[in-house]
Order: sequence, then structure tokens, then C-alpha cells
Amino acid sequence: MGFDCVTLRAVDHMPQAVQIAAGLVRDRGWLALMTTQSEAVGLQSAAGPSFTWPLSIPLPGSAERIIALGQKAVSGPNRQSSHPA
Repeated sequence: MGFDCVTLRAVDHMPQAVQIAAGLVRDRGWLALMTTQSEAVGLQSAAGPSFTWPLSIPLPGSAERIIALGQKAVSGPNRQSSHPA
């Protein structure tokens, strides 16, 4: 159980906030981080290994600001393979 998408934008103690937010995202859900290119890698790492980061969208009017979109993998015993048995 969890949220389909959790969004964070420039909060105090951002790495800790990302860790908490990552725990609120359901399997196959999304974590959207409004951040900068220079901070994205550290924040993606803070989200943990269950997230993949297929997309970073540059924000208009800024050379550095982005929205990084991470998708949470399926976890636990109900994990379904994408490959047929």
C-alpha cells in the first residue's frame, strides 16, 4: 500500500525527506524530485536501490533545475516477473 506518486520540492534536510518520501511510494509508483542537476545523484541515492531513474526533465528558465522521476520496483513475495515462465 502507498501512494502512486510522491513529490518533493526544495525542503530542509532534503536527503532525509527523500528517504521518508521513498517509503511512502507503492510498488511501481513514482517519486518526483524537483531539484538541481548537481544534487540529483545524491538524492536519487537517498531514495534507495529500489528506484530506477528513467527521466530527468529540465525546467524552463533555468540551466540547472530539473524534475527527476524515479519509479519504485516491485518488492516482496508477490513480485511478478516480466518474463513468462
